[in-house]
Amino acid sequence: MSKSPHERIGKAITVRGPVEPEALGAVMMHEHLHSDWAQTSEIPFDMAKWPVVEKCVVPALKRLKDHGCFCILDMTRSPERAAPWVYQRISEMADFHIVLATGFYREIELGKYWAREPDDQIWPFVHEASVEELTEFCVQEALTGLHGTDVRAGVLKIGTSSKDLTEAEAKAAVAVARAQRQTGLLINTHANTPGAFKTQLELLESEGVDPTRVVLGHTQGQMVQEWPEVRKCMQRGATFAMTNLRMDVSEAIRQSWADAIVRAFDEGLGAHVTLGLDWGFTVGYYEFMGNPAWRPHQGDTTMLTPCTFMPPPAYSYLFEYTLPRFREMGVTDDMIRTMLVENPQRVIPVREP
Repeated sequence: MSKSPHERIGKAITVRGPVEPEALGAVMMHEHLHSDWAQTSEIPFDMAKWPVVEKCVVPALKRLKDHGCFCILDMTRSPERAAPWVYQRISEMADFHIVLATGFYREIELGKYWAREPDDQIWPFVHEASVEELTEFCVQEALTGLHGTDVRAGVLKIGTSSKDLTEAEAKAAVAVARAQRQTGLLINTHANTPGAFKTQLELLESEGVDPTRVVLGHTQGQMVQEWPEVRKCMQRGATFAMTNLRMDVSEAIRQSWADAIVRAFDEGLGAHVTLGLDWGFTVGYYEFMGNPAWRPHQGDTTMLTPCTFMPPPAYSYLFEYTLPRFREMGVTDDMIRTMLVENPQRVIPVREP
């Protein structure tokens, strides 16, 4: 594939190369095939994890195809990702499209999740590198490839911990914004705290990013609780990604999510809503959260296991549990098709930088 972004315009960039948007089918906008928080480098790949990839991840993706879903956006950033060849192999074995992210995550509060030491809070490279170096890192992964391979990132990522960005988060976001303007890729964010979506979008716009090239992620709660500000961002062109849509929460929460979807469509803003789960196979998460039933390897910090923050089945939970319940609560099939098929196929492809 050419390194020129101009020859990729209108294509979705998958780990096996560019494809036409129509090939994606339904798209889950925020998932993780492999996330190892303890890694300091994604290469070489620890082959002890491969049995889980082969026996669990690949069948889970094949199961998605029964629901018309042929693509996920894998939003795991370096260095928690697997080696590039792993994604190509998964994609080949499942005959499934994977769009891989480049970019940076949020700065985690010390003592929360896996942040036991200051260096755990955010990838040290983010602190050490300049904005220019961070920008070049993303551009390199998007246009040249990951670690000297032909696997290219097809989406950019930023994350923030709160409405007010930390210094490191702001630096990373500026770098990703500048990389977006060079590559034409979509930016997909982590914005699950109140007001974060607004601050993120304002920063990205200040760097010249078109709001139509931004998906503000993990924002189902914001669509419920901060609708007036969400509406303004949608009217400017931004898209919102509802994730972590588990149905074992209260009826009131489930209904509020469905009502938020219906409201967006009723106000003519349905083109700005997408869906995902944030499902993943992980290392280390069971140490601090989750159901003990999902801890078959407790004490083994090298083993890849199913995530502890979303119920099974992996990925297809959205189609087998969430969407049927949403239909009962007023979300129509036309709305679902718009959110899962039409909107992702419009925003994922590369645009002219």
